[in-house]
Amino acid sequence: MHLLNAWLPPPVAEQTHLEIEAFSKAVRLLQHDCSPVQLADTPYASLKWISVFNNFLKSKSDLALYDIEIFITVILRLFLHRKENYYLQVRWGRVLYKYLKKFSKKLSIVLDWRSFYDAFMHAVFLRRTSFEGFYMQARYSKILSNVVCKCRRYFSEGSAAEIWAQFRPMLNDLSHNASLEALGFISLFLPTNPEQEPQFFTSEWFAECLRLWDGVTYCQYWNSQWLSLVGRCIRNNVYMPHLHLEPFVPALFSQFLRSFEVPVAKTSGVFPYQREVTREIILAFPSEWSHSIPKNVAKSIVYLLQPNGSAQRHLSCLVDLLEQYYHPSNGGPWTTSLERFLRHTVVFFLKRLADEDRKHSYNVEIEQGFSHFLTEEERKRFVEIILRLIKRGQYSKSSSLAYTSAKALSELAYFEPILVLPTSIRCFYTALSSVTATHQLHAAIKILALSARTLLMGSAINIEFPVTYPNDELVLDCKRILESAMFDLLSGLDANDPPKTTATLQFFCSIFSSLEIIRSDADDSSSLLVIDWSKWLDEFLGRLFSLLLHLESDNHIHAAVEGEKPLFGKSFLVRNDSFYQSVLQVLFSRLTLNLYRQALRSIAKFVHNHTVSGAAAEIGLLCSAIVYANPSHGISELMKPIMTSVLSSLKECTSTGVYGIPSAQAASHGKASISPAMEMLIVYQLNVISLGLMYSAEHVIQYEDLVRDIMNTSFAVPSGKVNEAGSHFLSAILQTVTVYYPLNQYRISKSYSGLDGIEEWISMKVDSGIEEKGPLWHLPSQNEVSFANELLEMHLKAALVQLQAVCSESYQGDSGNEKEQLRVLLLRINGSLRGVGSCLPEFMCSSSKSSTDEVQPHFMSGAAGAAVGSAYLREAAAETLHLACNYFLSKWSDDIFLLSLLADSIAAVGNPGSLEYSEWISTEESIKAELESLSEHSSNHLTGHFVKGRKRPKWLIIERVFSHTTWRASQSQYNQYRISHESKRELPKHIFLIMEDLTRLSLHNYDAVRKIAATSMTKFFKRYPSSISQSIPALLTSLKDPLVPEHEAIGSCALLSSRPITRQLTEDFCALSDFFLAVLNSAHQKSMKAQSAITELFQGFMLRFAGLPMHNDQNITVGSSASYASLVTEIQVFCSKNDFTHWRYNMMAQGMLILLSARGSSSNCCQGNHDFHVQSSIQGHFLHNLKSDFPPVRLMSLGILLFLLQKSSNKQESNICSEDNNTISEESSSLKQSVITLFSQEKFGNTVFRNISVDHHFTDEHSKSHQITTASAAALFGDSSMSIVKVLGQVRSWPRTRTADVIAKGEGFSPNFAKFFKRLVQTGGSTVLNSFRAPLEEATRDPDDRGIQCAAAEAIAGFLHSDVDCVLKSWDDWLQPLFKQLTSSCSVETTTEWAACIRFAATGKCKLGKRSPLIRPMLLRCLLEPLPASASSNTVVKHFTFASAALWEIPPSEESLDEIPYNQCLLEEALKFVRHSAPQVREVIGLALCVTGTNIESLNSLREFSRLGEFSSKGINSIDMTDWKASIISQTLSEVLKCQRCVIEAKEVESINNISLVMNGQSVSEETVEMEDAVRLTETETSHKDLSALAKVAMQFLKFQVFPQTHISKSVSAILAAANDSNWHTRIASLNFIQAFVYRHTFLLPVESSTNIWNTVKALLSDPQVEVKELASITLTGIMKGFDEQLFCGFCDSQLEAASKYLNELKRGRKSVNVSETGTDVHAVVLGMSSCIQSVPYDMPSWLPKMVTTLLRFSKENSAAIRATVRKCLSEFRRTHSDAWSSQKHMFNEEELELLADTSSPASYFA
Repeated sequence: MHLLNAWLPPPVAEQTHLEIEAFSKAVRLLQHDCSPVQLADTPYASLKWISVFNNFLKSKSDLALYDIEIFITVILRLFLHRKENYYLQVRWGRVLYKYLKKFSKKLSIVLDWRSFYDAFMHAVFLRRTSFEGFYMQARYSKILSNVVCKCRRYFSEGSAAEIWAQFRPMLNDLSHNASLEALGFISLFLPTNPEQEPQFFTSEWFAECLRLWDGVTYCQYWNSQWLSLVGRCIRNNVYMPHLHLEPFVPALFSQFLRSFEVPVAKTSGVFPYQREVTREIILAFPSEWSHSIPKNVAKSIVYLLQPNGSAQRHLSCLVDLLEQYYHPSNGGPWTTSLERFLRHTVVFFLKRLADEDRKHSYNVEIEQGFSHFLTEEERKRFVEIILRLIKRGQYSKSSSLAYTSAKALSELAYFEPILVLPTSIRCFYTALSSVTATHQLHAAIKILALSARTLLMGSAINIEFPVTYPNDELVLDCKRILESAMFDLLSGLDANDPPKTTATLQFFCSIFSSLEIIRSDADDSSSLLVIDWSKWLDEFLGRLFSLLLHLESDNHIHAAVEGEKPLFGKSFLVRNDSFYQSVLQVLFSRLTLNLYRQALRSIAKFVHNHTVSGAAAEIGLLCSAIVYANPSHGISELMKPIMTSVLSSLKECTSTGVYGIPSAQAASHGKASISPAMEMLIVYQLNVISLGLMYSAEHVIQYEDLVRDIMNTSFAVPSGKVNEAGSHFLSAILQTVTVYYPLNQYRISKSYSGLDGIEEWISMKVDSGIEEKGPLWHLPSQNEVSFANELLEMHLKAALVQLQAVCSESYQGDSGNEKEQLRVLLLRINGSLRGVGSCLPEFMCSSSKSSTDEVQPHFMSGAAGAAVGSAYLREAAAETLHLACNYFLSKWSDDIFLLSLLADSIAAVGNPGSLEYSEWISTEESIKAELESLSEHSSNHLTGHFVKGRKRPKWLIIERVFSHTTWRASQSQYNQYRISHESKRELPKHIFLIMEDLTRLSLHNYDAVRKIAATSMTKFFKRYPSSISQSIPALLTSLKDPLVPEHEAIGSCALLSSRPITRQLTEDFCALSDFFLAVLNSAHQKSMKAQSAITELFQGFMLRFAGLPMHNDQNITVGSSASYASLVTEIQVFCSKNDFTHWRYNMMAQGMLILLSARGSSSNCCQGNHDFHVQSSIQGHFLHNLKSDFPPVRLMSLGILLFLLQKSSNKQESNICSEDNNTISEESSSLKQSVITLFSQEKFGNTVFRNISVDHHFTDEHSKSHQITTASAAALFGDSSMSIVKVLGQVRSWPRTRTADVIAKGEGFSPNFAKFFKRLVQTGGSTVLNSFRAPLEEATRDPDDRGIQCAAAEAIAGFLHSDVDCVLKSWDDWLQPLFKQLTSSCSVETTTEWAACIRFAATGKCKLGKRSPLIRPMLLRCLLEPLPASASSNTVVKHFTFASAALWEIPPSEESLDEIPYNQCLLEEALKFVRHSAPQVREVIGLALCVTGTNIESLNSLREFSRLGEFSSKGINSIDMTDWKASIISQTLSEVLKCQRCVIEAKEVESINNISLVMNGQSVSEETVEMEDAVRLTETETSHKDLSALAKVAMQFLKFQVFPQTHISKSVSAILAAANDSNWHTRIASLNFIQAFVYRHTFLLPVESSTNIWNTVKALLSDPQVEVKELASITLTGIMKGFDEQLFCGFCDSQLEAASKYLNELKRGRKSVNVSETGTDVHAVVLGMSSCIQSVPYDMPSWLPKMVTTLLRFSKENSAAIRATVRKCLSEFRRTHSDAWSSQKHMFNEEELELLADTSSPASYFA
């Protein structure tokens, strides 16, 4: 049994075993509801079980595994059931995912992966006959991905090989979008768990994965998917005997390093070009790519660590490179990913070590043995490496990174305390003692708080730390630092510094939760922390009292700004993360009696002598803590005097006479009142005792007379605030005497053996190995129950009788005092109901006939406390409050307080479990910070304990048990009216009274009243779903009734937008029909508030639209107002109105027709015999809308027509497509007839074409076009809410084949418009084609109108891609000449749009685009006609642009072999124009070379996967790619220094080609490497600006490129040749490139190449050009990170030796013979030392002090350059070492510090 259930109160725990039987029954009933017959009859019957099964999971019950497997099998079958409507799948998907996640390791089921794949394809990638709202689509895709992640471990044997064989061919062409899709499926589906066949995962397979990973230049999606797959393989590598990862470690770390987008060498961290990902892929694989990358990198690195492996060395190098970016001064956009990397690295490392420790500890036998377990030395080394990142990030300006660093320190301290704890101690000591680091105090306290428990353990075992700095012997003492911190941190309790106060309280909470009984010196001097606890307690309380006294003004600000009630002030101390209450509870509960009495006296003196009304809640919690620790002493000495005082004050006040006070004491005349001071005092004291007496158990019964008198008199005082405080007091007392709660929760349980004085924390896991006795519960005694019943009689039953009398017509009371009387009565009722909660029995169900002995399928054991009162009392309250509601709305409808209180009371009567549920949510939020902070890792090397699950203080576990008890109480009766079993359980009649009252209050004219009532109403809908159908008509009437005021319409919208009603509309077509008509009939509302509410209501509904309801025909009455045909007709009539209805309503009506038209096969509500006629009328309606003058209507109609036309026209797409196809369905035939009829009208096509051209809008800036979508078009008219129409989301995005941006897609070209023209001509044939002929011919006469040209391009693209017979026949007749005329006459601005038109027309068909459109061969012949010799530059540009666009859409494949020769043709023609004089021609030539070269390279790679016979049969010979490239390169390199014009032009073309290749995602070729030298040589040339600009762009791309290992040596040779060039500008360029190159290739560089780069850069320190050698010094500093340590150490020693030798010679009065008179070599030595110093900006290695002081001796050299270098280096040294200087300065001796001070202080004129 789970610990949360084992420790429940005995009355609750005794019944938990019945939940196993209840779960089994629920599974059987669900199995019946999910049977095919039942689903066909009542498809939504299973939804009522969702809440039940969610509760079983949250209850932590011991469920039978057999039943769980049945449940998961049933839901999986339902989840994978292919329907057009995904509403059921989305509702059940989250429940399924939770169960799979909870029981994944226990299930033994076998699944077929193809069923999940089919679901994916049908939901995202295939055409469907229905659609959902955007939120529903995204949610379904996310849930489906999550379910697959949990189910892939159950895939049948051999699934891994099948999945790889299925998707691997799609990765042959990485430029094709199919490769992105294939990788998504492989990463998501491929199982890597040990149960799968291990022989599939081999080293060869892994090498192929890495090769494919490198194939795309950069794409975040691509990287995240590969990292996910590779990370899982590495994680389970121990179970894969044929996969050896050691050879792949360098390549993997190179990818890991590239995943962090950090700036290097003055380049941005963001890659300049990223591969575009289509919308379908984003929808299908919706994981947060940027979030998952650091996590997968961390997981891969941790599990790559192997004994004697190279991964740890590579990790150290990686940390060297990334360490500087963790420093606070180097933050940026990359900080988030670095923080996640650090967090997950520590988490996975601790998880791995815990697993290894547990297996070692329990001697678990594993097949793989223990050889892969990390050794002690490897663990220490890993912690040392990670500590470097933690030290940098602990003071980060990013709060998340600072907290992650602190948390990582505390976690790692359990494994390696000797390494980790000194960091925590030094951090706190430095921040506390240093003047320069006071800003770090908050972070230091947070670190100390998280590490406090490990420090206590370290002091208990007398741990010794290694001495690093000279003063460490004084600093590194766990016990001493904690003892001093206990007093030093008292000053951290500061009202003006909430973060520091919170951190201080967190520290104290951690200390007290770890200590045993806190004893004073007089009791025992053997405490773990030897301090004067009596003195500390006095100082602590003194600082706390001072803090409380200064909170008042802050609370007034909060009250004024937020409108809070003044009864309980709001300050940071009562926030969930303040630790305020926890510190007080733990401290007072663990004091000895002497110390407790000392604290009690101090608190009593403070509370009795001070009235701090602004801190009533804080002081009440203080009193509650001291009373809970010892109720008998606390109440008698602290609370009784306050109660006596408040009673005396209450009796001094004038009574209103409305409750329990004799008339003699009541005011004789006039209105009774009290002074503000007296009111403030009484309210403050009542609030304090309300909180102070909470959970005081039976001790409060001893003062029941005093309590009773206070209640009676508080309700008789003429003050609303006092009456409200009395109501709170009544609730607190009732809760105290009736509720189950733990006693002595914060007492010490037991201490560790061998660690006396430290409490042993426990784990909640069942097999943790620790047996603990549960808490002692407060079980209400008979006296307490009697007292509670007495209070209910006095303040609930009597108040109900009085309220009924006041609200009756015969009431003859004082009318002037009626309002006050009503307020007091409602406060008494509300306080009573809130106090008892669900302890007051619920309504009796009149129709319940089931046996009480039978376990119901929804059974949940739970009770908040002892039962008090009776169900009749609750029923009387419901009836009386119903009468009061009628009375209030008729007489007191303008009193917001009374109505709000009434709504709250009604909700408490009808839905008692909601009170406990709200309390549970509040408790879970409040202990979240404690659960995160007070956590001990499962593997504790300090104590040698290894358990399962984290350990926490027992008091915190008990708090969670108490919270779990509250949740169970809220759910015990929650589902009794949701489940129909055997006999239908009807709702009690009082529920309907309450619903009626809340409905009226939710339509009130006051916002506050409506909000309270609507919130309660939503909770009622969830608990009583059958009541929704009865409430909807009244709400809809408030919308459509013209006599209803504005506030009722707003209130109706608030309720109608709630999730329960939205779900009811999804399941009930009648309700949906009424909803649509009510929204349309609400046009009479004129106010902006009402209009906005109605618009937002419809917007939210469309976003969450889940398809039309699934029902049988018998559920729909044909001909009634709810019938499908009638509804469509009414909406169409509304759309045709020409009155003054607001245009938003027209848009909403169009949206309703869209939803009604998109019905799937499962939406049986619209499947009658008249369906085709109705659908035809809808289609005709939208076709007519194409002539509308309102752009948003046109665009919405176009979108839905695109959806409707694809359903009817897709059947006609074939190679033998004809207009007179006799197999067309009746629906398609009706749509075809509508299209032909309309387009036969004169100028209909012309009007449509003109409207579409007008719908293109372009921005003025840079003449860039911006296609107006449905959302933006509506936004032009002031209604951005219409962006919810996501109809176009049903059409696959374009380009479908290649998304690389080499060929422009055309900013103004709309692929959706092109698809619309395509569908039109497929449906209407020649009629449609001929109707657009005239406007297309007119477009040739207006080439400068971009809108018309865009529309013409879209029309031509759609026609050519349609494959209909009429287009093929018209090609030679008039279409081809028209196409040539349009493309030849287009302007420069519209060239890209026509290129996009050609791309669209040439795009392949089918899913992967492999089938060629019928017209493509004719189109290619037209585009590739030879250019005449006299062709102008503009003609040449268009020719190559259009030809390249067409060929870009024809990736080589076995289906497109006939079109391969066109690439050769264009390539040969392009080579003739390489030296063209016009730059724009050379640009398109470079693009043409890229396209043709890519296709030919892909063809050659395709040969490896194809049969050679097919190629030879086509007559296609092998093409050598190096031939044409070599011709360009030879021309470029042969005369590169001559800079001839033709050479520059050739280099420019090659640069464009290289840039295009990188943007296309191609890997860097050998020829590209050879071009680096030429590109760099021309980078700084100013004689040819175009070439210089291209070279710089190319260099930007190359700086981010990772070269293949086979090309690295050639790359290094080219770089070093440029570094030794005679032109110093070239040397500058090469040095800039070297920094990025070395960073990207740190893990791939051979030793020889690394040495050559190092020697070259080092030699440049002596360069005669100052700029070069200074940049060489900076470059040297950069490449020292992660470089060869031997080279670095040798360089430092040589520089120091050379400097010392020179200084010694200088001291003797002569210079070294090797130093020239110019001082160049001296400057080189100084620059070298500067590089060494700046390579460790924040550390203080042992060699650094001598290096710094040696450098300082050059500060007086004659050379100005040397002095400037010294000054700059010294300034940087001071800046980077300022934070830790207080500890690091001890590394210098006195002479060195004096020299440093002299140099730091500038010369002054004054002595």
